[in-house]
Amino acid sequence: MDKISFRYDLLNRHGIKIGELDGVTSGKISYGDFRVIKRSAQFILKESREIDLLRDTIKLYFVSNGVETPLGVFHLQGAERRVQDGVCTQEISGLDKLIILERDKFTSRFLVASGETYVGAVKRIMHTSGLVSIEIPDNDVQVEQDKEIAVGTNKRLLCNELLREIGYNSLWADVHGVMRSEPYIEPSRRDVGHVYSSRGGGVVLPDFRESLDLDGRHNVFVRASLAEGGEKRVAVYENSDPLSPISTANKMRSVDYDEIEGFSQDALDSLVRRMGVESGTIYSHLRFGTALSPSHGGGDILLCDFPELWETPRRFTETAWEMELAAGGVMWHDGRRVVRV
Repeated sequence: MDKISFRYDLLNRHGIKIGELDGVTSGKISYGDFRVIKRSAQFILKESREIDLLRDTIKLYFVSNGVETPLGVFHLQGAERRVQDGVCTQEISGLDKLIILERDKFTSRFLVASGETYVGAVKRIMHTSGLVSIEIPDNDVQVEQDKEIAVGTNKRLLCNELLREIGYNSLWADVHGVMRSEPYIEPSRRDVGHVYSSRGGGVVLPDFRESLDLDGRHNVFVRASLAEGGEKRVAVYENSDPLSPISTANKMRSVDYDEIEGFSQDALDSLVRRMGVESGTIYSHLRFGTALSPSHGGGDILLCDFPELWETPRRFTETAWEMELAAGGVMWHDGRRVVRV
């Protein structure tokens, strides 16, 4: 039987370990792809005077039979003291390092100059917030027109907008606190990361819900962007598939049009295709519980073999998970599966 425990390293503002937290009685960690700050944690521990809530961070480890797996680095957001039966405890909440960019805003003029690569601009913005551990694949697409950034602009939002213009995912922080982004890949083209089955036990039977929402769905997407010299670039995606009930072959044309700034033609084409694909789908949502598994990140592909629900295994994209920080605890998974319409 696996011997499971957790370790809580206390780090100073420079990321250097200065000790370990003792007396943690319970806690949980969770992740959500659609959250502003994707990874969060809560800890309840016996009152400690060792923690500097304003400057320290906690790095959490899952330990199984002596093998350590990091679960994240968390900036402390607050603590609540409680006294029960004469014992004083602290409930501490934490958020991953993306909170640094979310809280920071420009206090003076900032220029993203034409000719600078998008990835280079994003890294330069993060450097202004003191973030240096960054892993974003290089991309040689350059900004075509100067972008004058207004005072008060949220740095996380600006970085994500620049990344979106080249077809990258929004920023996220990994288990070591490294800031990451990567080109978007459709779930159908990604490899399976985890396999779960209810045949052999160990899986809590899922709470399964499915909903259909076809009203108000567009079947034509148009995006326009001004290029240098005043030329207008246009990208169009039309769902004309006769097998799709919402396509132009089966219902009236419904056009989604918008004008946006700074996109290259390739980025525009990628954007409208992504919007069209997402609009031409509905989602089947799944929630189920398993034993604790520290290897989950964000957007993992799950292959779920639940014969109580389906005759054959189904692929789901994991959109959120939550893990109890206790031996024998349950890890809850939320996933969604694309259903073409």
